[in-house]
Amino acid sequence: MSIILLRICIIAAFYLISLPFHIFAQGSWQTRAPLPTPRTEVAATELNGKIYVFGGFLANGSATNVVEVYDLASDRWTTAAPLPAAIHHIGAAAVNGKIYAVGGLGSGFGPVNTLYEYDPASNQWARKTNLPIARGAMAVTVADEKIYAIGGQKPNVVAADDNAVYDSAIDSWKILAPIPTAREHVAAAAINGKVYVVGGRRGSLASNRRTLEVYDPTTDQWRSLPDMPTARGGLAAAALNGRLYVYGGEANSGTFNQNEEFDPATETWKNLAPMPTARHGLGAVSFMGKIYVIGGGPQPGLFVSNVNEVFTPPTTAVAEPIAIIHNFRLFQNYPNPWKRSAQFSQTLIRYQLPRMSSVRVTIYNALGQITRTLLPAQVQTAGEYSLYWDGHGDHGKKAGNGIYFYRLEAERQVAWRKLIVLD
Repeated sequence: MSIILLRICIIAAFYLISLPFHIFAQGSWQTRAPLPTPRTEVAATELNGKIYVFGGFLANGSATNVVEVYDLASDRWTTAAPLPAAIHHIGAAAVNGKIYAVGGLGSGFGPVNTLYEYDPASNQWARKTNLPIARGAMAVTVADEKIYAIGGQKPNVVAADDNAVYDSAIDSWKILAPIPTAREHVAAAAINGKVYVVGGRRGSLASNRRTLEVYDPTTDQWRSLPDMPTARGGLAAAALNGRLYVYGGEANSGTFNQNEEFDPATETWKNLAPMPTARHGLGAVSFMGKIYVIGGGPQPGLFVSNVNEVFTPPTTAVAEPIAIIHNFRLFQNYPNPWKRSAQFSQTLIRYQLPRMSSVRVTIYNALGQITRTLLPAQVQTAGEYSLYWDGHGDHGKKAGNGIYFYRLEAERQVAWRKLIVLD
């Protein structure tokens, strides 16, 4: 009897040791503070460590203009100025310190062509140049500081093939090569300057697609890639560490909890830990090694939820060198010029590494003298990183107004950016 008991203990111990590895190999999920206003068909984007969720449908089936902001550091929600109009199936983007609400569907499910810009500093929305063609339920993402709006529904066309890009620096749209497979309720994310458009449908829940196509802005051309394992529309997508992650969706049979990862380097798909809560019409936002999946409907149609779940990809999706990122990148700090205030007590500096590197980040004054060693030399893996400068030098003295420069050193490459400090 004792021998049998010993064998059982050995088997149980082996299982308990193996189980955490298996779970971690598939990634892991955690629950965060719920979205204050339950809704579906929302838009979500991240700026300076905060996720903005706006628009969508409420539980009573009406469109909303509510804007709620999730602070990733404190796990708390606040309310921002509402959208100028109630819109659902809207697109979201963050570029150069501003938030953009792109197109969407208005009352009666009619496509709209509006583009609204939100300034976090003033908590105000402003009208910008309209989309060339009114569209909703389209894919919206950012590549190289430009906003891409692809597919969707447009007047009298259930599934559109339109592709346009918006340059916030000149407040102008440009028409690009159409997507080969017209679809709506589609999702997209940008990786290494290219736009990956996945899933979607052609109007009915029975017409869900597995299609994955990639757009190259340098050539204005599209290319087909291996299909996603699960055909679905009403899904969400996010990019993290050079890979594409796809969540949720709906069909006649119900909603999806699938979590699938695409690796552009090998052009292969992988199934990861499913979402704890199956949903469609949800938002997905990546930040600092995690993906936040917020809101959406737990059943097909106009059902709503306030779910806020965060996914941590498996080790292999985070730590492997990313060959497809070809260049070191140093982004412009935000805000810039930086007027120090209670709201902006620090300025954000972001950079991207293509592979494991020895990295150093320093701040210089206009005389070329080191003001602050923001990051002493240390080895970091491939990925995107964020640093904050509080405006003080290495010895704790407050830096005065004026022009500064921050410098990224990685391997044999060096990048500089100008930073302006005001009081």
